[in-house]
Amino acid sequence: MNRADLILIFAMIVLSLIPLTNFETGNRVVISIDGKIYREIDLNISESIRIENSYGFNEIQINSGKVYINKADCPDKTCIRTGKISKAGDVIACLPHKILIEIKKSH
Repeated sequence: MNRADLILIFAMIVLSLIPLTNFETGNRVVISIDGKIYREIDLNISESIRIENSYGFNEIQINSGKVYINKADCPDKTCIRTGKISKAGDVIACLPHKILIEIKKSH
């Protein structure tokens, strides 16, 4: 094994990791409740959305190209701890309330 072989192996490893990175920003927020689309919103607007259903409530914030849940009455608060999302493919889920928030890119 010579130096060229090592460089080639290193380059192949680096190139194989590129699909794991997702730097593509999305431009719309899709909110689903119990598997059905509730709303689709432009990610570049500022809006506060309160969702109340038989499972509880969530308050969703969209601001500066990011979306997050800042209030919820679910027992574990995992949806709040997920933090802000902004890239296409990012997801926030509140399983007790059956809410899914996804960032998608318009085609």
